Parts: sequence; structure tokens; C-alpha cells
Amino acid sequence: MILGDVDLDAAAEEYAAAALILAQEAGASESFAWYAQAKTACWQNRFIEAADLARQGFEASSPNPMKTQLAWYEANAAVLLGDKNRAREAVTRAEQSAEATHDTPSDHSVWSFPIERQALFALSVAMRTGDLDGALQAAGMADSAWAAGALISPANWAQIRVGTGVAHLLNGDLEGTAEELTKLLTLDPGMRLTTVTRYLADLDRRLNGPRFHGSPLVAQLKQQIRDFNAAALTDDEDMESP
Repeated sequence: MILGDVDLDAAAEEYAAAALILAQEAGASESFAWYAQAKTACWQNRFIEAADLARQGFEASSPNPMKTQLAWYEANAAVLLGDKNRAREAVTRAEQSAEATHDTPSDHSVWSFPIERQALFALSVAMRTGDLDGALQAAGMADSAWAAGALISPANWAQIRVGTGVAHLLNGDLEGTAEELTKLLTLDPGMRLTTVTRYLADLDRRLNGPRFHGSPLVAQLKQQIRDFNAAALTDDEDMESP
């Protein structure tokens, strides 16, 4: 999972494949390995494979938060593929799974799937199915959870900010996009993972639309995105030091 977050997809894929084999041989939970494979396939734009891997993981998993996450991942991959019907069916499975299993408030492991993370998937799927109000409502779910004291994951928070900015953009609210991006600029460079910078690269592409040509605000946003991504920490010598 970490290798995928730092844009080393080939290595992430090898580790995930090995993890699945070992889990099957040991009779251990396979859900984590299926999720890692689906995530890596999705980042490589292999959306059919990502959706299928997530579904296989969902079927192989006992009721737990990762089972819910796998259903959401199938929905996300399916909607990226353009299969809205499959995405909606996967959303239904995700919601049913979430009703059957709940994280405890003290569960802060990397494998937990709290409301804030569910909101990120809901935002992404809603936005790509054209439900912009639903996307903004999903972002509001996450913000409400954080306001109530939920533990903040910086990367999750950053993805919600970018996703909300894109939803505002698609809704014709460029100022709303600028407001979300302004919040994001405070994120520490060490937390600017690939999963965040790729979201921003998608926003940057959307700002290239003809209706935005000549807009000073758009030019400012695009420069902020370039500066933000350029400042993200990479495999430089300082990071290799003990």
C-alpha cells in the first residue's frame, strides 16, 4: 500500500501478489492483499481489472471494514470505467456491508474504514455519476466527523479538499474551488503523497477547459497546483538519510 502511495506501482503489484499467495496458504484474511492489488491496478488505469479484483476480494472477505472498502473500490473503479450501473450496484453492496460492520471509535489502524474515508469514496463516485449535490454532501459528512473530534488523516483530508474543489468546479463555482485549494496549501510537503498529487493533477487538467481560458483566477490556481506538487517530497538524498 505504501509503495503505491509513493508511485512505485510495479513494486506494489509484486508485493500485493505475494501477499495474496501467502494469505491463501496460511488461511489468513485475503482482503488486504485484494485491496492492494485493486488499488494498484486502478492507479495504472486498468479499471476493469481493478473492479474485478475488488469484487473478488469482497466475495472472499468476512464482514469487516475492509469488505466495505473493497465494495467502494469496485464502485470507484467501475465509475472510472464508465460503467455507472455496476458502480451503483457496488455502492449498494458497500452500504449494506457498512451497516453490518462498524469500526470502533478507538480503531485507528491503517485498515480501519471510518466515515471520513467512506465519504471520500462516496464523493468520488457521486461526482463521476453527475450527482454533484451528493458529492458535496459526502464531503460534508467527512467535515462533520472531523468537527466532532474524529482523528484527521492528512492524506484523507487533502483528498476530500481536492474532491470538493472539483465538485465546486463542475458546479460552476470557481471561487469554491479556489477556497478548497487555499485550505490545501497548508499541507506539509511530507504528507503530499501520490494519492494527493494525482488528484490535483486531475483538477489541473479540468482547469484546461475552454471556458476557463483567460481567467486570472484559473491561472493562479494552476500555478498553485504546480507549486504544491513540485514541493512534494520525493526520493531525494535527505529522505534516504537515517
